[in-house]
Amino acid sequence: MSLNLNSIRHLGHPLALGSVAVFLLTACGQGAADNGEAQEERVVTVESAPVEERDWNVTVRSVGTLRADEEVVVRNEVAGVVRVIEAREGQLVEAGDVLLQLDDERAHYALERAIAAYEEARTNRERRESLFNDQLISEEEWMQVQAAYRRAAAERGLAEREQRDTRVRAPLSGVLGQRHVALGDYVQVGTALFDLVKVDELKLTFDLAERYLTRVQTGLTVRVESPAHPDETFRGEVDFIDPMIRRSTRTIAVRARIDNEDGRLKPNQFVKVEVDIDTVAYAVVVPEEAVLSDLGEFMCYIIDDEERAEIRNVTLGEREPGWVQILSGVNVGERVVAVGHQRLQPGTRVRDRNNEDEP
Repeated sequence: MSLNLNSIRHLGHPLALGSVAVFLLTACGQGAADNGEAQEERVVTVESAPVEERDWNVTVRSVGTLRADEEVVVRNEVAGVVRVIEAREGQLVEAGDVLLQLDDERAHYALERAIAAYEEARTNRERRESLFNDQLISEEEWMQVQAAYRRAAAERGLAEREQRDTRVRAPLSGVLGQRHVALGDYVQVGTALFDLVKVDELKLTFDLAERYLTRVQTGLTVRVESPAHPDETFRGEVDFIDPMIRRSTRTIAVRARIDNEDGRLKPNQFVKVEVDIDTVAYAVVVPEEAVLSDLGEFMCYIIDDEERAEIRNVTLGEREPGWVQILSGVNVGERVVAVGHQRLQPGTRVRDRNNEDEP
């Protein structure tokens, strides 16, 4: 409102001047009242959540890769032609099962010759032993007879081993992977024949931040989720923690073993990992949606006793889906704004839907 003072002077009458004064006072008072009513009428509706206290499982999360517990390439120890293939790719085999057979004709004849030489040496040793006992031959000749016998025995053992090695067996229980040879192939010693993996137990490898080095330990339970089985959780146990921190990532390598008797998990699968590394008693927690952040600082709106919003800086601890641990800044039993804080300012009057009296 504006009024020209010269116009007031021209009125010239005291009553007129008094009336103007009363009008000005009334107008100003009415404006102040209107502003006060507008300020009082600004109420923001929010939803609160109580600051709770409970035992808190400190859970760390990572991603990892499953590996076969054992993974080998089956190779032959003697050369020969592949005559029979006993196993197929993808087959579950036990340790000692025959996978394929090489031509053993040469090995058979070599064994027969070694047996004959051994029998001759054994007979000669028995005959010369009695002569040596009667001192009819020298000690040097007797030692030569014994050496010949041992050499023949070794040759026989070697021939027996080569005969057995024409049957290539599984060195461990597992599932056969790719076959690298075909029937009729001539294979040199050490040729790759089959891939073989042990999958009834898998090794899980994952990394954790170095700050957990003193808290993670062997024996802890790990939970694993695979995209191939989204509704299931698999469990295992930590069995190795690398004592060295990786320079490039400042992380520690952790390994766990996962039971996989049903074979549902596969080597080289990518999985999500959770490990409960500690339990904190009487931890103060709030819903994660109640925490605001600004330039690296964290805050919560508290509803005070006068139903007004009060902002507090808070220090965060660990997190889990939906919840945050608060180390300082709020107290158990207080109410934090969980929904509606976008429209709040410190001191704003609020109407808390979660604290209204039941009708």
